[in-house]
Amino acid sequence: MWKKLAALWTLLRGDLRATARAWRHPATPFWFKAGVVALIVYFFSPIDFLPEALFGPFGLLDDVVLLPMALAFLLRRLPLGIVHKPRIPSA
Repeated sequence: MWKKLAALWTLLRGDLRATARAWRHPATPFWFKAGVVALIVYFFSPIDFLPEALFGPFGLLDDVVLLPMALAFLLRRLPLGIVHKPRIPSA
């Protein structure tokens, strides 16, 4: 179980770094920044897709599963060159 959590954290950490790089890039589209802001607002909002009051610990699943999935979705939709630096072949 700890190996799975460590792998999930590694993926999430990479996505957060990529999001920070994309946020600072001048060619980042507005929809990406609006989507990231919406995810942050949803994370801190008391209104959830699965409320903890009704579903107990299963209510945390929307934060643990849906938010990383949505962030990865946004990152995949970015144009090439914003998140990944183009590699220049060495001579």
